[in-house]
Amino acid sequence: MLLHAVGPVGGSVGGNERPLLEKTVKAALDLAETLELQTLAMPCISSGIFGVPLKVCSEAIVSAVRDFGREQRILTKVTLIDVSGEAVRAMQEACDRLLQGKREFPGWEVESSTTTTHAPQRDTTAASARGTAAPEVCVQVEIIQGTIEKQQVDALVSPMVGSDPLSSRVGNVLLDAAGPALMTAFLRESGEQIAPGDKVLVEGLSGLSSGRVFFLSCAHWDNNPQGPAVQALRQGVRKILTSCENRGFRSVAFPVVGTGVVLQFPDNVVAQVLLEEIRRYEQNRASRTPFLVRIIVHPNDRDSTKAFQTAQNALHLRGFVLGTRPEQDIRIVLLGKTGGGKSSAGNTIFGQDDVFLSDSSSTSSTQICKAHTKNIKGRNITLIDTPGFFDTDIPEEELKPKIVKCITECAPGPHAFLIVLKVERYTVHENEAIAKIETYFSPEAFKYATVLFTHGDQLNGLTIEKFVQQNAELNKLVEKCGGRYHVIDNKYWNTNQQGQYRDNQYQVAELLNTIEKMVRDNGGGFYTNEMLQEAERLIQAEIESLRKESKGQMSEEEMRKQAKERARRKLLIKLSGIATGAVVGALLGVTLVIMIPLTLATQPLINLVKSNIAASMTIGPAAVAEVALPVLTVESGLGVGSGIGIGAGVGIAAGVVVGMAATAGAIRGGIVGATAAEEAETVQEAAGKAANAVYHEAKGLYDQAGHLLKGYSNRSDTTGFMHKNHTWNN
Repeated sequence: MLLHAVGPVGGSVGGNERPLLEKTVKAALDLAETLELQTLAMPCISSGIFGVPLKVCSEAIVSAVRDFGREQRILTKVTLIDVSGEAVRAMQEACDRLLQGKREFPGWEVESSTTTTHAPQRDTTAASARGTAAPEVCVQVEIIQGTIEKQQVDALVSPMVGSDPLSSRVGNVLLDAAGPALMTAFLRESGEQIAPGDKVLVEGLSGLSSGRVFFLSCAHWDNNPQGPAVQALRQGVRKILTSCENRGFRSVAFPVVGTGVVLQFPDNVVAQVLLEEIRRYEQNRASRTPFLVRIIVHPNDRDSTKAFQTAQNALHLRGFVLGTRPEQDIRIVLLGKTGGGKSSAGNTIFGQDDVFLSDSSSTSSTQICKAHTKNIKGRNITLIDTPGFFDTDIPEEELKPKIVKCITECAPGPHAFLIVLKVERYTVHENEAIAKIETYFSPEAFKYATVLFTHGDQLNGLTIEKFVQQNAELNKLVEKCGGRYHVIDNKYWNTNQQGQYRDNQYQVAELLNTIEKMVRDNGGGFYTNEMLQEAERLIQAEIESLRKESKGQMSEEEMRKQAKERARRKLLIKLSGIATGAVVGALLGVTLVIMIPLTLATQPLINLVKSNIAASMTIGPAAVAEVALPVLTVESGLGVGSGIGIGAGVGIAAGVVVGMAATAGAIRGGIVGATAAEEAETVQEAAGKAANAVYHEAKGLYDQAGHLLKGYSNRSDTTGFMHKNHTWNN
C-alpha cells in the first residue's frame, strides 16, 4: 500500500516548515491507523530538492512518531528509510535524541534504514535506532544507448580477439576517432604474450574524449555459460575494474562486450557477467570515492537493453540508470503564455526564421505541439514548441489533447524546460501561469528549468540581472530554476551592432551552455513522470507493431513519427476513461456514505466502507491520479473537493468518512474506468464505457450496504430515511 504525504517546500512557508511537516506525518500515521496497518516505512519527507534542512525534517518526523506512539495503536512499527546515507544518519541521530525514553511505548519499534538507488549490489539494510547507519554505497551504474567513442569518462573498454585490437567493431570505431596514434600506443604497451582475460591499457589518445582505452582479450563463445570463454570474460572485467581503482579513475565505459558477429556471446550471458562482476567489485571495494560504470548499448541494439533489464531483475539488483535514447540528443520544451515569444525564441535558437510559425499577436500562432530537431555543434537538439498551456482563460477540455500531444512529442521526458517570458511587468497573471507548471508537471520540473526572457530590447539600457532583481516574485521564480536565466530579442538583436551582450548569437550560445551544464548536473538524465513513461511504453509498442507491418520498408524516423500519433490517440482514450471514472467514482462514493445516517453506521457497515477505501488505497493514487496528470487534475479535484465540502456540512466525523469515500471512489473509479476504456476506439466511447463500468461496480457496493441496512428499516431513529424509495437508475 502506498500513502502519499505532501510536506512543505523549504523557504516558502515563512519558517513554519517543522510544524507543517509534523502535521503531515501525523496525518499519514492517522491514515495508516484508520486502515489498520501494522507497519509503515517513511522517507525523510521534504528534504533533498524540497529544501528543508535535514535536521528540521528528521526532528519533525521523529517527534510526530513519538507523539503518535504514546497511545495504544494497531500500528506498531515505523521504519524511517531514505536513499541518502546522510538523511538516514540525521534521522538516526534524531531517534537517539528524542526517543531516549522509548521504553515508555510498549510494543513499539522504530528503525532507521537506508536503501541504495544508484548501486546494484546490496538489498535494503536496516539499522536500529541506536545502532550504526549502513554505509552509503558509491558505485553508480548507467546503462544507456549511445556510442562508445563519445563517452566522457576516464577510460573506455574495447574487446579484441587474441592480441588484435582491430578484430572487433568497437576497435575499428575507436581507430577512426583516435587515428594512427591508437595502434602506435597499443604496440608500445602490449607484451609478447596476451591470453584471454588479459587487458592492455593505452593512454594519451587525444582524439578521444576519455584519452584512455582498455583492450580486453576475449575468447570465442563456446556454448558453455560456465566455460573457459565466460571465465576469461569475468577475469578481464575484474582486472579492468581493479586497475581503475588502483589508478584513481572515477569512471569507465564498457560496450556490450563480445556480442558482435566475431565473438558471438549471447546478450543475456554478457549482461549477467558484467552485472555480477560490478556487484562483486563494489562489495570488495575499500574506497568510498564515487565511481561510475557506464554500459553503452548501441542505439540499434534493442536485444541487449532487454537482456540487462532481465538480468537486473533476476539478480535482484537495484539502482541502475537506464536510458532509452541516444545520449547525444537533448529535448527542450518551450513553455509560456500566448504572445510570450516561444515560437520566435525557437527560431532564434535554431538560427532560422521559418522553423516555427510565429506571431506577436495575443492569438496563439502555435495551435498544437510541434517538434523540430537540428544538429548544433555535434549535438542533436530537439525543440518542442507548445500552445499557450498556461493561459488562464483556456478551458481545460481544450488543453487535454494539446497536453497529450506534448507528452508524446517529448517522451520519455525532456532534458530541459524553457520558461519563456517577455521583458515586461511581471503581474499576478504571469505568477498564476507559472503555478500551472507545478499542476501539469511537479515542483521537481524546476530542477530542469531555465527562464528565457524575450523582447530584450525593452530592457532600455538595463541588464537582465537588474531587471530580475527589481521584482521579488520574478526573483523567486529564477531561484526556483536554480538561478538559470537568459535574455534574447527575436527582432532587434540579430546583428552584433550593439555589442556582445545584445547579440542573439552570443546569448543563444550562453543559453545552450547553461542547458548543457544543467543536464550534466542532473546526471545526464531527463525529467520524467509516470505519464511520460506510459507514453514512451506505448510508443515503443507501436514501433514494434510498425516494424512487423512494414517488413523493413519504413525508416526508424518515420516509424517513430507514426508511433507517436498512434500512442497519442491511445493515451487520450485511456485518460478519458480514467477521468470519467474518477469523477463518477467520487460522486457515487459520496452518495453511498450520505445515504447512511450516522445512527445506522453499524460495525459491519463501517467495515464494508473501510474495506473498499482500503482496496482503493492499496492500488494508490500513483496508479491513477499521477498517471493521469495533467489531464486529470480538474476532474480528480472535483471528487476530492466534493468530499471535503460535503464533509464540512455534515460534521467533522462524517466529513472524514465522506472525504475518504470521495477520494477512494475517485481512485477506484479511475482504475475501473481505465480498464473499461481499453476496448474503446474513440474518446467519447471511452467516457461512456468508463461511466457505465463504474456505475455497475458502485451499484454492487450499494446493494451490499442496502442488505446490511435492511434489518434496521423499522427502527425509530430512521425517521426520514428514504432507503426503501432510493433506487438506482441508469
